[in-house]
Amino acid sequence: MTTLPAWTTDPESLTLTEEQYDARKRSDGKLSFRRPDVSVYRCIERGAKLSAPDVVLAVEIVPPGSGYTDTVDKLAEYAYEGIPVYLVVFLDAELYVKMIQEYRLDWASRTYRLVHTHQEELALEDPYPVTISFAELDG
Repeated sequence: MTTLPAWTTDPESLTLTEEQYDARKRSDGKLSFRRPDVSVYRCIERGAKLSAPDVVLAVEIVPPGSGYTDTVDKLAEYAYEGIPVYLVVFLDAELYVKMIQEYRLDWASRTYRLVHTHQEELALEDPYPVTISFAELDG
């Protein structure tokens, strides 16, 4: 049995950001210039650089007709980096949220498993509990 990190039971230790950052250091020490559209990560020390092990949820937003990088390349890279939750938000032709695919990391194989395809609302239990309708996301 795999022991989950402590942040999975302490939502107060998480921060949501759309902050732009340059290269992030991967777990193997190399730099990655991949950048999720939205990241949720553990709180880090002031002045510290964000690194892949700090990210607990990554979100990519996919406009119509451009999903290969987000659904293949980034899916593999974020799994390799150990990001536990990966959400892929698919937009329709009018750029409204059509569906959200929720992937969870299989820690043993470092690959993602599609666990849910959300329609009309996003409901998560972790890394923190949240339920939000697509209408609210489309704002």
